Amino acid sequence: MESRVNLELAATFSAFKLMAFLKSGILGVSLSPRQADFMATLPALLDNAISQDDIRGTMLGLQPDMVQFNRIVNSLPHFIDLHLSIQFTTPKFIDDRMLARGLYYAGITNTAEIDSNETNAPAIAKLQRMYNLPIDSVLNKPTHHILVSLLQYRYYQACLNLNRLRNLDNNDENFLFVNIPEYKLHVIESKQEKEVFNVIVGKTETPTPIFSSNLETVITNPHWTVPKSIVNEMLPKIRRDSAYLQKNGYVVIDGREQVVDMSSIDWSLSDPLGTRYFLRQMNSSSNALGLVKFIFPNEYNVYIHDTPSRGLFRNTTRTYSHGCIRLENPDKLAQYLTDRYIDDESWNIKKLISSKESKTINLKQKLGVHIQYITCSGNDGYGMEFYKDIYNLDRDEMATVFPNQPEI
Repeated sequence: MESRVNLELAATFSAFKLMAFLKSGILGVSLSPRQADFMATLPALLDNAISQDDIRGTMLGLQPDMVQFNRIVNSLPHFIDLHLSIQFTTPKFIDDRMLARGLYYAGITNTAEIDSNETNAPAIAKLQRMYNLPIDSVLNKPTHHILVSLLQYRYYQACLNLNRLRNLDNNDENFLFVNIPEYKLHVIESKQEKEVFNVIVGKTETPTPIFSSNLETVITNPHWTVPKSIVNEMLPKIRRDSAYLQKNGYVVIDGREQVVDMSSIDWSLSDPLGTRYFLRQMNSSSNALGLVKFIFPNEYNVYIHDTPSRGLFRNTTRTYSHGCIRLENPDKLAQYLTDRYIDDESWNIKKLISSKESKTINLKQKLGVHIQYITCSGNDGYGMEFYKDIYNLDRDEMATVFPNQPEI
C-alpha cells in the first residue's frame, strides 16, 4: 500500500513538473510571480483533466498559442527526421538532396535545394575548411561527424527558442512581435500574422534589449531628445565644426523646454550639457527618428521609429542602431494601428506627415509589444530557418538550460 501511494505521489509530482514546463518553460531556482501563481493552480488543473479523461489535451493546451511557437513546433519533427536520417545513414549512401538540406541547416550553404547538375562538393569542402579537416570535398567519417554535431546543435537551438517563447508572458490575441535576429516586426491580429516589416536593431556594442511592454502612442513628425551617451559620441564633430548642430537641426533646451543660445555652452568640457540642458533635434525628414515614432513604456528608453537612412534596409545584416528599432514603412504600420486601435477618430497618417507638424495619437486599446530574441523559425513547407546569433546569446544560454549537450 505504501509503495502504491509513493508511486502515485511520484506520478503526480512528475505531472506537475511537465505541466509547469509546457506552460512556462524550464524553471529556474526561483519562480517568477507568474510562475508561482500558475503552480498554485496545478492540483485543480490536473484533477479536472483526470475527471474529464483528457490529460493529454489539458497538458498540450498549456503551451503558448502563438504563431512563432507553432511554426517551430510544426517544423521540428521534420527537422528531427532529417537529422536522424543523416546521423544513421552511412555517409556514402546519403542522398544528395538530403545532404544539401543538412548542409543548409548546419549553416554551411544559403539554400536547402540543389539542382540535378550540381554537387555538394563545394559545400563539403567549405565545412572541412571551417573545422580544419583535410579538404577532399567528400563526406568522409570525420566530416560526417561534424555535420551531425552541427545538426544536433541546431536541434538544441530550436528547443532553446521554444523555451524562450514559453517564458514569454503573452496571452494576447493582438500584439507586435519584434524578432531581433530575424530583423523583422510581425503584426499579430486574432493570433494570426497580418503584416511583416523589416527592422534595423542595435549594434553588438549597443544591443536592442529583450523585454515586453504595451504600445501607447504614435507620434508623427517627432523631435528627438538626444540621449547623453549619444551626445558624448557627437562631441568630436561639434568641436570640429561650430555650425554642425545648426546645420543638422539641433537646438539646446533647458528643463523648462526653452531654447538656449548654443554659443553659451562650453563644448570643450567633458560634459558640456550637465544636468541643466538637453540636446534636441527638431522634427524634419532628416531627423534621426524619421517621420513616425511608436512609444511604449520601458526602462531602456527604447522605441520603434522611422529612419532617414532607408538604404540600410537593403542589407541582409541590419545591426546599426544604439538599441532602438528602426522600422521600414512606418507610415503603413501607423495607419494599420490607428485604423484599429483608435475608437473615436480616424487619421490619415500620410496627411499628418505631409503637414510637417508633430501630432501625438494615443491608442485607446492595449496592444502588447514583445521584443524578443528567437534564432529560428519554421516555414509553411515544414522547413526550419535559423538566424545568425548576432549577440552570441544562444551558446551560453543553452549551456544553462541544457547542461549535458555535447560540445562541437
